[in-house]
Amino acid sequence: MTRLTKLIHITLSLELLRALDEHAQQEYVNRCEFVRQAIVEKIRSLNGPAAPLKPEQARVDLLMTDQQLADMRQALMIEQRRRHEAKWHRQDKDYQ
Repeated sequence: MTRLTKLIHITLSLELLRALDEHAQQEYVNRCEFVRQAIVEKIRSLNGPAAPLKPEQARVDLLMTDQQLADMRQALMIEQRRRHEAKWHRQDKDYQ
């Protein structure tokens, strides 16, 4: 399956870029994917529920198997646990 794409360049303020990075990290996606998802959500809100986007417009990968999805969920849970433990470990060091 070939996806036609086009590279675009945008200019963002440092404040907006910092917010983008923070939220993208929380969502476990890179900047590009976060912006893409935001654009898709905005278009959906403008089109309303009667005109949903096609999967290729929303960049939905329909080829992901149930096992791949389960593996991804498990990896996400492990990463969330690791970050949580690291946060508490840093806080413990601050109090010692």
